[in-house]
Amino acid sequence: MNPLVSVLMTAYNREDYIAEAIESVLDSTYLNFELIIVDDCSIDKTVDIVNFYAQKDDRISVYLNDYNLGDYSNRNKAASYAKGEYLMYVDSDDAINKDHIDKTIKVVNLWPDVKMVLPSRMHDKFFGSKNYSPHEAYHHHFFVDGFLETGPLGALIDRSVFFTLSGFSGRRMIGDVEFYLRLSREFQIARIDSSTIRTRLGNPKESQIGEFFYLVEILEMYKKIIFDELNPLYRRRYSLILGKFIVLEFVIFKKFVKTFDFKYVLYFFKNVKYLFSYG
Repeated sequence: MNPLVSVLMTAYNREDYIAEAIESVLDSTYLNFELIIVDDCSIDKTVDIVNFYAQKDDRISVYLNDYNLGDYSNRNKAASYAKGEYLMYVDSDDAINKDHIDKTIKVVNLWPDVKMVLPSRMHDKFFGSKNYSPHEAYHHHFFVDGFLETGPLGALIDRSVFFTLSGFSGRRMIGDVEFYLRLSREFQIARIDSSTIRTRLGNPKESQIGEFFYLVEILEMYKKIIFDELNPLYRRRYSLILGKFIVLEFVIFKKFVKTFDFKYVLYFFKNVKYLFSYG
């Protein structure tokens, strides 16, 4: 019988952290899962550590890529091996508490129409759980707290929906929020608090490494989403510009004032031109 949940762990040179990540999954109180680990051509001892755990626990399957795929392509690769009805990503430098999988399964049992359960961000003042229709999810994201701008740690995703949407596009840094927005514009989702996930804040994430690149990527994505007729708030698209787009534009302008780096101000005016020239 196939497991209900496929926990997906992608790895690249994570010898310092991956043992803790694996143990956090194996310690889960929920038992009907498989753990799929896909190594993206590590050159450290990551594979040795993974194989050590795989020899001890037959719930673990290990796959080694022939060449480096990169972050989101490797996440898609991991999903291609999954047998479960649900996918859950646990990054190889993060961890989950023993009750996290149980917590997410209880949410989809409570709300059967929910196709994704997304933990809130660590700094969000959110407690408990809540489900959202597409309209509600978009409204909350764009006008309240941007809760879809988060990573995949601990997210539970319906596997059939993941493949219906062709998985992650592969866009660097913002591939996760882009996928969440595509999923939530068509399907009901739920949000839970972050009390059962543990991210390694001291370990730099991609969005912290290239801030300007991140701002460019996410604004380019929002341009398409705001004016996409599939957007649940399409009739309010110009309110969406004020609700999220202009906020990010202001961030770009502040970065210019702080750094006097003209790439920020040039991109600021490029976006203004786009908005006035649309249609």
